[in-house]
Amino acid sequence: LTNKEEQWYQKFIEASKSSNPKQEFTDLLSSPEGVMPVTIIEDVFKDLRENHPLLSKIKFQYTGYSTKWILNDHTKQTAQWGELNEEIVKEITSAFKVVDISQNKLSAFTAIPLDMLDLGPTFIDKYIRETLKEALALGFEKAIIDGTGKNQPIGLNRKISKGVSVSDGVYPKKEAIAVKTFEMSEFGALLAKLAVNEAGRNKNFQGKTAAIICNQTDYLTKVEPALYTRNSAGEYVCVLKHPVETIISNEMQTGEAILCFPDEYFLGVGGDKEGVITYSDDFKF
Repeated sequence: LTNKEEQWYQKFIEASKSSNPKQEFTDLLSSPEGVMPVTIIEDVFKDLRENHPLLSKIKFQYTGYSTKWILNDHTKQTAQWGELNEEIVKEITSAFKVVDISQNKLSAFTAIPLDMLDLGPTFIDKYIRETLKEALALGFEKAIIDGTGKNQPIGLNRKISKGVSVSDGVYPKKEAIAVKTFEMSEFGALLAKLAVNEAGRNKNFQGKTAAIICNQTDYLTKVEPALYTRNSAGEYVCVLKHPVETIISNEMQTGEAILCFPDEYFLGVGGDKEGVITYSDDFKF
């Protein structure tokens, strides 16, 4: 712990042990040093990216209180030949789109037994980080894979194209495609579905690595046996020419997988820059 983190936890312990913890928390949070050090939250997110492959592969970016995000609407930007007139301005303007960002809250609660306070700041810090990390990881992964879009992110398995019928804020699921082999004749056709964007432009993903997201059981029983074959030297080699990696997420349903380029998935993370801590004795915690 840094000195600032240890001092904060010590004040937290003292407030928790007091005869009137609700008042002590109010006094603590209203003081200059009462806000939980941002380094604690930063470390939680750092651990999320390092220990959960799916979260490390997507475009996972802090957006603060932004409500709109400007994105390039083309796969590549091409300089335009012609006279210098407003047509150039129109061409540049058409290259961007504005996406509204809705703010939803992902909450995790940590119950700290009073006896645990005697174990000191370092132990309590480790306990809080681990429980928060696991809860947030599961919440993020589930939303990234199967988020409905209603009060949560839109998942990879959802339709987001123009004209899609969204019912009560819920985006419909994509239709599953049966995959019987990873031979290039079939797998190439699957990758080709990712090669054209909604505007009909071909994307060039040479040098990019596609990802197959599946749970651990499916990887061991279906994906790995289909991806690798043994050569004459007795070595296992991948049957695919295009680079593909497997991302294990146990939030995937058995028998289902997602093929994608994970860095094309954008997840904006917002919130109060100093974090929010609340006290409640409704459930005696």
